[in-house]
Amino acid sequence: MVFKKFELKYLLLLLSSVVLTGSLTAQSTPDRQILGIAKEDGRAFIYHAQQMPLSHGYNIYKSEDGENWNQLNDEVIYPASDGYDLEYRLQEQFEIAQQLTDRTDPQAVFLSLRRNSGVGLIANFASPDIAQEMGRLYIDENAPIGESVNYRFEIVDDL
Repeated sequence: MVFKKFELKYLLLLLSSVVLTGSLTAQSTPDRQILGIAKEDGRAFIYHAQQMPLSHGYNIYKSEDGENWNQLNDEVIYPASDGYDLEYRLQEQFEIAQQLTDRTDPQAVFLSLRRNSGVGLIANFASPDIAQEMGRLYIDENAPIGESVNYRFEIVDDL
């Protein structure tokens, strides 16, 4: 097992992300593929751990009763397709991705974040922007806080 040394600033980024999202409750699915973090203002940060093939996106569904599923997105959500797309989408936030991955080349940053590794995991929680652009996070702006809600990600290809 290989452990990567993380500087204090990365852990502070992670902590600041939790403070900024105002996490009040967190729940995961039994298979640990989806994690939801709720916030007092009615937003829920829904993370998934599926490894999506390149050129694939996702639809997200919500059910408050476990039976009637409503699609939350109007169009398929596609993550960044490569390092240069990620750099363009993140703008100033791309520097955080470079620091977290200890890489400067956009494609190397992208590939490092795409792997299911500690660096990718920390980057996803340290920056919701990174997680969204990598296709790992959906923010439900109208989550019914205090109620049981189910979310489902549907991975789809570009066709």
